[in-house]
Amino acid sequence: MIKIGILTFHFVNNSGAILQCIALQRVLSKLTDVEVEVINYQPYYHTNMYSPITNPFLQAGALVKSLGDKNIAFKIYRYFRNVASSLVKNVHFIERYKKRGIFEEYYKRYLKLSALCRDTSHLRNCRAYDLYIVGSDQLWNSHITNYAIDYAYYLNFVKTDYSRRITYAVSGDLLENEVHQVTSLLNKFDSISVRERKTFNQLHDILLGKDIRIDLDPTMLLTKGDYSALEEKWSLPEKYILFYGLATSDPSVLVQALEQLELRVDLPVIDISSVSYHLKVKTIKKKYFSPGQFLSAIKGAGYVVTNSFHGTAFSILYNRSFYTVLPALHPERLEYLLEKLELKDRIVTSNVSPEHVINWDTTNKLLENERQDSKEYLYSEVEKTRKRTGYGD
Repeated sequence: MIKIGILTFHFVNNSGAILQCIALQRVLSKLTDVEVEVINYQPYYHTNMYSPITNPFLQAGALVKSLGDKNIAFKIYRYFRNVASSLVKNVHFIERYKKRGIFEEYYKRYLKLSALCRDTSHLRNCRAYDLYIVGSDQLWNSHITNYAIDYAYYLNFVKTDYSRRITYAVSGDLLENEVHQVTSLLNKFDSISVRERKTFNQLHDILLGKDIRIDLDPTMLLTKGDYSALEEKWSLPEKYILFYGLATSDPSVLVQALEQLELRVDLPVIDISSVSYHLKVKTIKKKYFSPGQFLSAIKGAGYVVTNSFHGTAFSILYNRSFYTVLPALHPERLEYLLEKLELKDRIVTSNVSPEHVINWDTTNKLLENERQDSKEYLYSEVEKTRKRTGYGD
């Protein structure tokens, strides 16, 4: 039996992050003679971000260290601003406690996890796998991994060359001074799959001669029928606009899109945003929801307004009429997805047009082609692993 270990952000308070991991595990588990496990790597720096009461000095210290030779006054300012931001979050520790419990209960129910690993030494003592899969999500973005490279997401702990190493739809944003630090580890991967063109171009320039490809986010490897088992009931109106906004430096276009749509279709607005947008339209705010309720909210929506990648992805999967505002940071993954599915006209820059209907037959055919191509990549990598190990011969 082939033992497969998935390494990703599976434990965070974000529906898309958890669902992408569940989806990848489920797609692989459909193969015969495989055992799929999620490597339960939860470094302290990352779990601190989602703890009901965070340590305000841990992240602030890492941020200052990453600033290098910046002016000392600027470093002090950024340090105390970061500490203050964490302390403000701690005021809402009851809300954070409830939210943490909901997400933790959900991923533990649907994921098969290894023993808990907190650092590289734990990972080295964890069980070995025949095939390691890194991805999806922004694992190669140091702004997310405590302002430094986390070498675990480059598999620096794997002790033997007997195991195969691949990535699947991983996102990255390597800084210029980080490139040389990870090149040798990247070259040890048997195959590399990324999620957007920007990461593809960056790695193509670094890893001359290595085959690199772009694949669908794991959530889109499953169909809406596959997600029925993961949905959870929620008390919602019969028809509504779903508003799902992530934090952004300029929310004006997103807010304008929602207000225009609400005025034209006259439906109640369900707001499941992670931040407060101080909306002028009347909304029903939902603070606490599981990834399963997130799925149900999109499935039942008449319209979706979002700046989220996974808010957009699931709107497409459920064939919901959606309007996407590109986020200020890392818009390329959304742009690439919408371009591939011929849906770039759903990107909102000013006005929304609820009369504009999506041709879902065309979209679904394009998505299915992409889905099959991405699945074939994963399945072929499993077969290569099977031949190396001799299992099934």
